[in-house]
Amino acid sequence: MERIRASWEHYDHLWALIIIIFLMANLQMVSAKNQMSVNIVNEVGAPIYVHCKSRDNDLQQQTLLDGQDYGFTFRANIWGTTLFWCGFNWGSYWNIFNVWQDIGPWSFDHRPCRQCLWTVRRDGFYRCEMFGTPVFVHPWNTTVPAPNALLENGTF
Repeated sequence: MERIRASWEHYDHLWALIIIIFLMANLQMVSAKNQMSVNIVNEVGAPIYVHCKSRDNDLQQQTLLDGQDYGFTFRANIWGTTLFWCGFNWGSYWNIFNVWQDIGPWSFDHRPCRQCLWTVRRDGFYRCEMFGTPVFVHPWNTTVPAPNALLENGTF
């Protein structure tokens, strides 16, 4: 009986090793699924100003000339709370909106896009998955925003 117990103790270490390897493989898969990107392309025909932020990162204001693009990559957190928003300005036109927002924990296959491409045009903002067909999402605003709206959303 003692001999059987000793052999099972040997297998306990083997099972622990198998579980550790399994967990590490799953963590790598989760990490790979959490790599996201946002790219913004200016097709307005004039320079635009873009200022993107998250709760933890201020990506600073960017000036995009016509035809230029700006992008950033990030890892979505496992809690499903990752959020990036951008403020856009072109002459008297402006808008502020979320360019990437997670939809909850363990939502890897249900996110709006993994490689979000935002195309900025004279009539507004289009979004698609990289190499997809852009879909109209937001128009430009022309009314003057409340002063706090710009400060609270961290633009300009």
